[in-house]
Amino acid sequence: MLIDENNTLARLADQLPGMEWLNPILFGIWRCIEAQDDLYSKRDDLKIPEHLKEFVNESIPIWIDHAILARAEYRLDHHYMIKSDQTRTKRIMSIDFSNTGVVQPSTTWSDGLHQFLQIKHGLKMTPLSVTSNYLSNLGLFMRYGKNIFGLTGTIGSKETRELLHRIYQVDTIIIPSFKEKRHVQLKAIITADDDQWLTTIVSETLSNAQKQRAVLIICETRLDAKTISKQIQRADPTLFVRLYTDNTNAVESNVVENRIEAGDIIVATNLAGRGTDLKTSPSVETNGGLHVCLTYLPNNVRVEEQAFGRTSRQGQ
Repeated sequence: MLIDENNTLARLADQLPGMEWLNPILFGIWRCIEAQDDLYSKRDDLKIPEHLKEFVNESIPIWIDHAILARAEYRLDHHYMIKSDQTRTKRIMSIDFSNTGVVQPSTTWSDGLHQFLQIKHGLKMTPLSVTSNYLSNLGLFMRYGKNIFGLTGTIGSKETRELLHRIYQVDTIIIPSFKEKRHVQLKAIITADDDQWLTTIVSETLSNAQKQRAVLIICETRLDAKTISKQIQRADPTLFVRLYTDNTNAVESNVVENRIEAGDIIVATNLAGRGTDLKTSPSVETNGGLHVCLTYLPNNVRVEEQAFGRTSRQGQ
């Protein structure tokens, strides 16, 4: 939060009376984007509450941009997932795929983006909300002044430490680990295309599973994890492959809570790559320990180091 998400805004949103009347406008914009309708030919039929007309006129350019974004850029199981809530209503849930991999059920995208994704998948539309209060992570931490203290195993590069000092006026010191990391980092493999990428991952996984090691595959997105998992199971149906891509799913969360046995394969997002201590059985350690396969190039060194430290930071 101090570095990767220091500009992230925490917003408190309120719903103004009559906001549900704006849903037809959003739907009309969506149909125009798909070249199925002409919004201007029906603008006289749209009923807009008088107190919202100025808001609508100012927001339409942003709504159009977000409609295009929802249609062309935002992808299911990459930026978001669809999941039923306690009332069995299907909802759009955002995924912090670039940092933690955490599914965020209480987060709603602003300025119509969330509503356009609901339209895209034929879900029930929720009314627009208006931000009444907001504060960035940076703004929050700056309020603490010099009273900022922290401990991390992967602070990252020299540039990151300099950034912390420049923005938050904090110093950093390196404390030696109480256990030596024993992992061996293999030479990186670069593939020419997606097919070769997938084939290489499956081949490396099968090779290590046959040696009775356990394998952790860390993917950038939930979509990649599901694709790789299916391909491994197709290549060898006898293998025990488990997914960990949804922190709101109790069954998936148990994957990293239980001890990992020889031959086990876990395909996960960054949920399993940050702050998770995996417990391996003695047979796994005897056969070479946990094999970690990072399937993408992270945005920073910190994420990469965290991925490789799932058991090695425990001295394994």
